[in-house]
Amino acid sequence: MTAQPVDTDQADDAELIRRSRDDPEQFAALFDRYARPIHHYVARRLSTQAADDITAETFLTAFRRRDSYDLARPPHEESREQRLFQAIYQLMGEQALSPEVRAALFRALPLIEGVTVRPDAVDAEGRHGIAFSHTDDWARYELILSPDDFRYLGTYGVTVADRTMRYTNVDPIFVPAGTPLVLSAQLETHLVDKAGQRP
Repeated sequence: MTAQPVDTDQADDAELIRRSRDDPEQFAALFDRYARPIHHYVARRLSTQAADDITAETFLTAFRRRDSYDLARPPHEESREQRLFQAIYQLMGEQALSPEVRAALFRALPLIEGVTVRPDAVDAEGRHGIAFSHTDDWARYELILSPDDFRYLGTYGVTVADRTMRYTNVDPIFVPAGTPLVLSAQLETHLVDKAGQRP
C-alpha cells in the first residue's frame, strides 16, 4: 500500500505537532516554517553564533516537549520577540555558556520588546537576582540572573489568565489565573564528556 503524501503547507502548527507525535519527521515542517525568521531576528540583534545556538535550542526544546503541547489551545501567532525570549530562557537554563555569551544575552534581554526588568527577584533558594520577564496571553515567565556574573539562578512562572487544559486520555484541567507554574533554582552545574554520563 502506497502512503499518501501529507500536505504540510496547509496544516497549522497544532496539526503538525499532532502528526509529529506518531511521525517525528513531520516536525521538520515547523523548523522550515520558523527557523529562518528566528535566526535572522537574533543575528541582527546579537550575533550569528548566538543565533545558531538560540535557534537550535528553540527547536530542540520544542521537539522534546511536543507531547505536552495543548492541541485544543486556540491558535495564535507568537511574536518573534516572544520566541526570542523563550529561546534565551531555555538556553541559559539548560546549556553551559561561556561568560562572554552570558554577558551578551544579559545585555540583550532588556532590549527585547515586551520584556520587563525587576531589579530584585528571589529564586527558589532565596538568592537575589535580576528578573527578566515576558507575559503572553496566559502566563508570565521570569528568568532570574545574577547581576554580578550573569549566571542563571532560576525561574518563576505564574498564570495571568484562566485556562482549561485538554490533553489526550486525561480529563480537562482548569487552571485559574494566579497559579504558580514554576519556581526553580540552579545550585550547581557540571560538565561531562558525553550525554548520560553523571559527574
